Amino acid sequence: VTQKIADYFQRELLPRADIVFDFHSGGRTLDFVPFCAAHTLPDKAQEQKAFAAVAAFSAPFSMRMTEIDAIGMYDTAAEEMGKVFVTTELGGGGPSRAETVPI
Repeated sequence: VTQKIADYFQRELLPRADIVFDFHSGGRTLDFVPFCAAHTLPDKAQEQKAFAAVAAFSAPFSMRMTEIDAIGMYDTAAEEMGKVFVTTELGGGGPSRAETVPI
């Protein structure tokens, strides 16, 4: 089932997207400061668009990441298609909190 979902994302959904957001939280066990991030990319125009999206998201913190394990990853698939990819971590520790919902 997981492979079918991944295939559907890669073949059907990602080609339709202009910008790809990957929303995360720490779930019940982790509590992250709310941040938004994008990757350092070989295509600097694509990288610039990604960091413009990070800035527009307006999370209290942001991060520039270098991908060290790219094979088979959702973000890699999107970026290889030339898509703007942005990821987030928005709190955690159980339920939503008032300070992360407006982000």
